[in-house]
Amino acid sequence: MEADGYRCPPEFARRGRSISPQRQRPAQAKRSPSEEPKTSSQIEDLGKTVEAMKEFVDLEMARREAKEMRKREKEAAKKREEEERVAAEEIRAAEELKRQRKLEKQRRREADREAITKVVDVQVALRLKNIPEVLKNEVHHVVREIIPDLKGKGKVGEEGPSTSSSAEVLNAIEDITGETENLHISEKCKRGEDTPVGDSPYVTTPAKRTTKWATSRPLRLTERLCARNTQMKSAQVRMSRKALTGMKAALKDTKFERLQFLDSERRELINLHHNEIKAICGREGVVYKMKLQTIFDIADRRADVKFGMLAAEDAVVNLTSEFEEQADDGNDN
Repeated sequence: MEADGYRCPPEFARRGRSISPQRQRPAQAKRSPSEEPKTSSQIEDLGKTVEAMKEFVDLEMARREAKEMRKREKEAAKKREEEERVAAEEIRAAEELKRQRKLEKQRRREADREAITKVVDVQVALRLKNIPEVLKNEVHHVVREIIPDLKGKGKVGEEGPSTSSSAEVLNAIEDITGETENLHISEKCKRGEDTPVGDSPYVTTPAKRTTKWATSRPLRLTERLCARNTQMKSAQVRMSRKALTGMKAALKDTKFERLQFLDSERRELINLHHNEIKAICGREGVVYKMKLQTIFDIADRRADVKFGMLAAEDAVVNLTSEFEEQADDGNDN
């Protein structure tokens, strides 16, 4: 075994037969195993193998690291795309919600405008439902006052509302107006033929003589010698009362004009935005409540400024009763 390079431990060497000190062999110097050529070649091969293994492990680790890095990059890119998609979806949803709210707001505004228009139309219809008949009666009353045959001949019997249409009444008024416009003050009253009295001849008047102006050139006098020009007093021609009173002007109905003014103002204000109505309230001193109520308040305020304050008993217009009172007063006179 020592020939193979293995040295037996001393405890094993003392086994067996004992050796006398005289016959003990001298110790031989042993060489290191690394000094053997075979062992050194094995060690070199082992070192090369370990180095190759280390290079392989390093390459494998680098490959795995690169693979893990590519995987992480793919996951990061995928996550980033997902976040961008979610953000785009949120933006699209927000825009869609905003558009839906805008459409809903516009739909509510149109519904409110239609409701306000219906309310205004109903109120105007309720207030103006009796106006056509009243206007017809007013026109008949004015026509009866215009006709000269009915003047100064006592009371005229009260007539009910005529069954003729308003177009016929307007045509009659236009005819009377045209006849009165054709009157001229230059027309003189022509006398009829003179009736003879006995044997006396007809009375004849001499022709009117007109003075002839001198054709000689007038003298130029100084300012001190000039005679003062006398101002001639022109005769004032009086027109006959019949020609002057051809047609009476119709009575001014402020209540009807007030209703028309209120209707036009409300229709104009109903198309405005509530911010503009608030600005108008600030300028005209009207308290803003609801939009419809504020529109009526602004229209009433403007009507009061233009036509004056309306009394409490005149808040509801009844033109029929007023026309009957005017007709009764005319009959009493």
